[in-house]
Amino acid sequence: MKSLICSLYLFLAWPQQVVFEQAAEAYNAEEYKKAIELYESVLEEGQHSAALYFNLGNAHYQLGEVGPSVYYFEKALLLDPEDAEIRNNLNYANNMRIDAIEQVPKSFFGQVRESILGWFHFDQWARIGIVFMLISVMSFLAYQWIAGSTFKRFFFIVALGAVGLSLLTLLISYLDFQQYQSEQPAVIFSQQVSFTSAPNTRGDILFTLHEGTKVNVLEQYDQWAKVELPDGQTGWIISESVRLLKDF
Repeated sequence: MKSLICSLYLFLAWPQQVVFEQAAEAYNAEEYKKAIELYESVLEEGQHSAALYFNLGNAHYQLGEVGPSVYYFEKALLLDPEDAEIRNNLNYANNMRIDAIEQVPKSFFGQVRESILGWFHFDQWARIGIVFMLISVMSFLAYQWIAGSTFKRFFFIVALGAVGLSLLTLLISYLDFQQYQSEQPAVIFSQQVSFTSAPNTRGDILFTLHEGTKVNVLEQYDQWAKVELPDGQTGWIISESVRLLKDF
């Protein structure tokens, strides 16, 4: 497990600097419950960052609390999807889970689509698209101003290519954003939860899972949530049994 992050940027940016430092000291002294309380007090002030969630995940992991550790590492990964250390620690936390659920195999085209979308975050794809658009504009201006057929042909081709790449990357950004918006990932917090066939206590019990399992919330009704597992199974559980990951 990676040690605690103590970011100078956080210290300078947050009015809760002293509390954050106290939490770091408590963690290093192996007073993990105290560290969690202090970090949560920072959260209550409306402060969010990948480093803060990463630290919370580490503290819960040290206490052997599967659900919270997976939950906070997943939230950290949402804010910083390129961080290899967060992914590494999330893998450690997932290894503590009781349930091993296989993901539904994707088709070849589904795998290709997921691979391409996974290269960058949707906002990064958008920035790349804007860069290509700027290149196309500058190339078109150069085509208009520069004399000589060879150079004009070169900048014309570059402008067309940059426009095509810009449209392609912006389309990928849009598709990635649509996928992000359509999903409501959550993590089971209850130590054990039974999935039922209907949003009430009279429904048949379909199966039972344990804390730390990541699910996707499809809909909510009253005090119930219909969730989908990575293997495609669905069922209803009490909403309080899970915590949404995008509730920043």
